[in-house]
Amino acid sequence: MLPSQHRAAIARAEKRRQREPDNQTATAEVDARRVDYKAAARRVFSLLRDRGVLRADVNVDEALRLWTVITSGVLSQQLSNAPGEPFETGTFTSTLPQLTAMFLSHFGPRPGPEPPLD
Repeated sequence: MLPSQHRAAIARAEKRRQREPDNQTATAEVDARRVDYKAAARRVFSLLRDRGVLRADVNVDEALRLWTVITSGVLSQQLSNAPGEPFETGTFTSTLPQLTAMFLSHFGPRPGPEPPLD
């Protein structure tokens, strides 16, 4: 037989487990939100392409995937290695302006003559 403190701990753990949302339901909700965020981000990148910030021939999905890798990498490095630093001056987050410039030099309009005005 288990000592009373062990039985009490098991009972508390069981109560916590019963209060937790069904894992499959929670996963479905997270997946639905992820799809919504991805669709919204795709619309933003399409708008950037339509407005000439990105070249007309840019594959929006490729650009969005690369931007996600860049920003998630910077943020995870900042949070892992220097979490107390301010965003603007953080060891990693302060590189975002340079990384954005690099991203736009790859996906932005190519330098060249101005298109004729209609």
